[in-house]
Amino acid sequence: MVPLGMVGCRLGWQPRLRWDKTNRRWRCRWQGKHYNLGRDYTRAARRFAEIVGHEAPTAPTFTVVELANEFAANRPVWVRDWLKPWAAWAGLGMLTTIEPSHLEQYAEHLIASGYAARTVRSRVKLAAQCLRGAQRRGAIDMIPAMPRNLPSPPIVPRDIPAPLLQAAFASLPARAGAILRFVLYTGCRPSEACRLRWVDVDLRHGTCHLAVHKTAGRGHARTLYLPPHAVTLLRDVRRSGTHAFTSRLGTPYTVAGLRSILGRRGIHSVYALRHTAAQHALDSGLPIEDVAGLLGHTDLRTVSVYAQIRDSRLRRVVERLSSPLPPDTGLLAPPSAPSPSLPAQRRKAARSRKPANAKRRRGKGGSPR
Repeated sequence: MVPLGMVGCRLGWQPRLRWDKTNRRWRCRWQGKHYNLGRDYTRAARRFAEIVGHEAPTAPTFTVVELANEFAANRPVWVRDWLKPWAAWAGLGMLTTIEPSHLEQYAEHLIASGYAARTVRSRVKLAAQCLRGAQRRGAIDMIPAMPRNLPSPPIVPRDIPAPLLQAAFASLPARAGAILRFVLYTGCRPSEACRLRWVDVDLRHGTCHLAVHKTAGRGHARTLYLPPHAVTLLRDVRRSGTHAFTSRLGTPYTVAGLRSILGRRGIHSVYALRHTAAQHALDSGLPIEDVAGLLGHTDLRTVSVYAQIRDSRLRRVVERLSSPLPPDTGLLAPPSAPSPSLPAQRRKAARSRKPANAKRRRGKGGSPR
């Protein structure tokens, strides 16, 4: 005998379209069979009606505010905050009335409101992601085109200024200072330093073999090459467990914990130590290909950001450039006395011309006769 709860579940079950996030297509299940209905909602609804024998489900209707609220329902708080300007600007307009230039107009609105270039790009992309989800559900037929001339964010230095870096490391505890110095010396990712184990360290050859890293999904381990000062640092670290760097409680460090330690000293990003190491390597004259290999990057465009800020090679080229003009070309002559004006010249000429009868005879006493 089948339990009553299972009967109720079976009798209340209705076939429906379901979006498969893994394969990114519409699916349905009917009479024990699974059907892949493609990515287009209109075609999927038509095929679903043919399979099940029901009328095709109608596409849902949303306003921009409803779509933004539903999109941010199960996401972090910052998603809702980023979507507020879009919902306030679009108002209660229906999604079916969105124009093809909707995102371009939204970008112009953000620029006119004084948002930074990086903020404009991120907010517009988030709005496009919301509209892409509405298209999958059949609420709109097409997504408005992305703006082509979005402002590019300015390229700013990512390294830490030397005075701030020296002041922060001078006051670090011994244990935390060891792992942070290791990140600064080697340029590794903070998460790689937190997971580093002694079995992965080869001090004789000056290497570390990282089986777990950011690009480990490609099926190969990463070799981290240690400079001499990093090898000396690891030799001085006291071994108290399987991990190379542990806190005073004997547990491995976390990136959040390192961020908190540096944040109390004015540095709000642990990853900035990796940027500082890369920028210092380029400033020292290392080729960009070698710097990319040390950082574990396979694409040189990732490392080219540091070269755009300060390129030591171009700086040396500029120092060797000579002027195409002689040194004294275009130099001003020493300033001379200003020429008198025309009225002053006339007064001076009048004083120099004295009439003939202006001379008078003078006596012995000097008085005129």
